[in-house]
Amino acid sequence: MDKKNWLTLKRATSQNFDRRIRMKLKARVEIRLKPGLTDAEGLATLESLRDLGFNVLDVKVGKIFYMVLEAPNLEEARQQVDVMCKRLLANPEVKDDYTYTVEPEEG
Repeated sequence: MDKKNWLTLKRATSQNFDRRIRMKLKARVEIRLKPGLTDAEGLATLESLRDLGFNVLDVKVGKIFYMVLEAPNLEEARQQVDVMCKRLLANPEVKDDYTYTVEPEEG
């Protein structure tokens, strides 16, 4: 891991983050299997739906996470969510692709 990525990771995971000016943001993270990998859960769901009489051609199973978080700014929040995906929510090295959005929380 290069120094820039290490510093980003350290900053995003620090327990001693600055509480002076923080934004409340919402994030949506979508995790799915990389193309070409067998989606066993999707195949089982497809079979079950067909057994029930539905004319379904394909099923892909994924996960969606909705989060509310605090960060000093939008860019810092995006960096934190990216680190969350790499460290816990997804397995991008082996099997998962992920996308996310981060925006200010309304209300």
